[in-house]
Amino acid sequence: RTGITKSEEEAITKLFAATVNKTGKAGGKDGKDGKDNEEKKVVETFFCGFDAKRAYGLGIILKTIVKQIDATELQAGLRAADPKVVTEKVLGLLEKFVPTEDEIANIANHQAKLDAAGPVTEPKVPGRPDQMDPLTRYAADAFLGVPDLVGSMECIRIRIEAGELVERIQSKLKILQIACDQITESETLRSTLQMILAVGNVMNGGTARGGAVGFKISGTSDVDTKKPFAVSDNKLARIKSDVELPGLTSRTMLHFVARVLRKHGVDLDLLNLELNQVGVACTLSMEDIETDLEKLKKDAATVEEFRQDLEELEGEKLPGLFAFSAILKNKQNSTETMYEETVDLAQDTLRSFGEDFEDVDVRLGIWLTRLLCLVTTLGLADEENHMADLKQARKEKAELAKKRKEEADAKHGKAKGGDGQGQGEAGAPQSLGLMDSLLQQAKIRGRGAANAGANTDTYYDTSTTEAPSMGMSMHELAKHKSMKLRAANAGDGDSDDSESSDSDGDWEAE
Repeated sequence: RTGITKSEEEAITKLFAATVNKTGKAGGKDGKDGKDNEEKKVVETFFCGFDAKRAYGLGIILKTIVKQIDATELQAGLRAADPKVVTEKVLGLLEKFVPTEDEIANIANHQAKLDAAGPVTEPKVPGRPDQMDPLTRYAADAFLGVPDLVGSMECIRIRIEAGELVERIQSKLKILQIACDQITESETLRSTLQMILAVGNVMNGGTARGGAVGFKISGTSDVDTKKPFAVSDNKLARIKSDVELPGLTSRTMLHFVARVLRKHGVDLDLLNLELNQVGVACTLSMEDIETDLEKLKKDAATVEEFRQDLEELEGEKLPGLFAFSAILKNKQNSTETMYEETVDLAQDTLRSFGEDFEDVDVRLGIWLTRLLCLVTTLGLADEENHMADLKQARKEKAELAKKRKEEADAKHGKAKGGDGQGQGEAGAPQSLGLMDSLLQQAKIRGRGAANAGANTDTYYDTSTTEAPSMGMSMHELAKHKSMKLRAANAGDGDSDDSESSDSDGDWEAE
């Protein structure tokens, strides 16, 4: 007894039974209704000798392959190792699940048992030929007629990738050959190295290092791999001088060499153009090329061996496979010859520059990288020299402008001050006494007011006893004074000339 009442059982059934049935989670190890277990049982029945997981995986793969190629066509393509029939996509699916020889034998045995069972009788018995699962039948028709399934798939893969492999090896070797030719033929590089040697000999003059006939490019830096180089990667940039010379904004040997090269007409931009393949070549590894070359040799041998075994088994020649084997062997021979020529050319190039690398396959990439570092850092130093020169030119221009302004200001101030005896810098009285100075300033202001003309506001005449009206203009003031003068002359007609003269003089003075 569970302790659950009948009414509770009915409630549970009403509430949850529909949900369980709908989702199919009743029964089975994973809460399923056992459908998957039945499918696995069927797979195990028809793929006899297969592990359950492998049988299930093969079934999934075959479902995809069935949609792309017929079983009979697939068998013919596998027997001839023909990549035109067994495409890269189909081959990729097969490679995910390659049946072993034992598994293929088990399928064959199962097929034989089904064939030996004879015609089907009623009722139908599971496991009989007419009741075989379609995927099982497809696997039997596609695989059982192939003598060496694994070897055939490997040969197809080689035929698909051989062209790309040969192209990859030969293209790398070609880049290395071009880079070596550019290095040995570059006149700009030769001039650059000669200039570096000359500067070094002058610097080391009088020492054991002076009078050198050459230097090793491999000794100019410590870098081993290509990267965004900095000026400091070059050992010449680590040689610095504490002496300041006019016109030299940078005082490392690298910057000095770059300046001398520019002065003597050596174009560093042209140098980069002449060595444009060196940057690509230094990223290539001779070890990687040798690994690919070994794979090519192995693949050629595998195809030839497979061809011979298959023709011996079939009793006839396979034209397509025979032709491919011959072509691949020729490609192997030509690629090996190209590799040997590249190694010889690289060794000659290194020797011509004083390098003594015996293991050229290891050291060539390092040497090319250090050459690239030398060329690149010279260009960087040249750019820094140019920027420093521009900065210095702007500084000198600003200082010159400042000096000229000071001279102009001084000259202008002297002109305003006259001869320096009567007036100072701003034209102010100097040698006069206090009262004389005040009077002279008053006269200056009076002259300024007279020059203003009609723009002067008002004027008050202190020579008359009657003050004019406020706001009277200069014209009205002159008219007012003229009337006053005529009135005075009419009243004092008997006055002597001296008084009249004095009166005129006072007017003129006013």
